[in-house]
Amino acid sequence: IYPARGGGQSRIFHLYRHLVRQFDIRIVSVGNHAQTPYDGEIAPGLREIRTPMTQAHAEAEARISRTVGGVPITDIAMPQLIELTPRYLEILRREAAEADVVVASHPFLARQLRDAAPHA
Repeated sequence: IYPARGGGQSRIFHLYRHLVRQFDIRIVSVGNHAQTPYDGEIAPGLREIRTPMTQAHAEAEARISRTVGGVPITDIAMPQLIELTPRYLEILRREAAEADVVVASHPFLARQLRDAAPHA
């Protein structure tokens, strides 16, 4: 989500950077396959752990996108493709195990989040 390149990323960044006054916040995100992994503070008290999607994930997403005229489908295809980026799921499970509360900013990986944090 950082640096924010769109409205959704900006919304998440600014919302959570203000909540750190009351909570320790970690954001587990999926990045573009060309990005490097990142684990660091993006604002005081706000940590992002970003895992780039694998090449296989990016290629599968591109194939699906071509079937709908090149429309971006990252979010909507995420539930079907996230297994192609297993490192993200590992990090999600690790971070969720330590969390008191988990929040999905988008509903697309709700099942994976529920599996990772059955206690929350």
